[in-house]
Amino acid sequence: MKYLILINLMFLFISCTENINKIGCGEITNVEFDRQDSVWVLEAKDSLYYQSNRGGNIVLSLFENKVHKLSIENCNRPIGLILSYSCSKKIDLINVAITRYEQKKGINTTILYSFSQMTENLIPISSQPMGLIDVRINQPINTEEIDFVQTTKLGTHQLNGKTYNDVFVIEDLDKNEVPEIDIFRFYVNPSGILRIEFYDGEIWDRVD
Repeated sequence: MKYLILINLMFLFISCTENINKIGCGEITNVEFDRQDSVWVLEAKDSLYYQSNRGGNIVLSLFENKVHKLSIENCNRPIGLILSYSCSKKIDLINVAITRYEQKKGINTTILYSFSQMTENLIPISSQPMGLIDVRINQPINTEEIDFVQTTKLGTHQLNGKTYNDVFVIEDLDKNEVPEIDIFRFYVNPSGILRIEFYDGEIWDRVD
């Protein structure tokens, strides 16, 4: 089982950095999101609405919206933004984390989706990271760290009778990896999560 604490998600794909005194930085540059990144930076809406194929609407309520300054790397301080939405059915938290950081080989901006189950005092007891996308080149990243998930770019795609651009589908390859979280597949694009499909057959479609 790979149980990850929510606060660690922002650091999952940023390598360890040296102490500022050791790397000899005269000045630290704060990395900021640029126009290209901003296409994927979600608007922090108070509520998101989905319709279930089993009837009724699902409401996701904004739980957290924070900008994080991360560990210094190559005299640059990366920036991370995390949006979390709480849900009263099936999933406690849906998390979207976008991070921009600069390395010797160039600029990287990634977006990571994850789903969490919480205790009564809002401490994550299980979390499933799913779906890492490189928004600089608009392509999926499939890594050994999350080898039980497959991310695929679909491009223009229809869902529930609507046509969306820049769509990615993220699939869970191992139901037993985090069995407490029942998500089988979900679809995203720069506007957010468009559809969530569960192993038990329930489907939530975004209501714009």
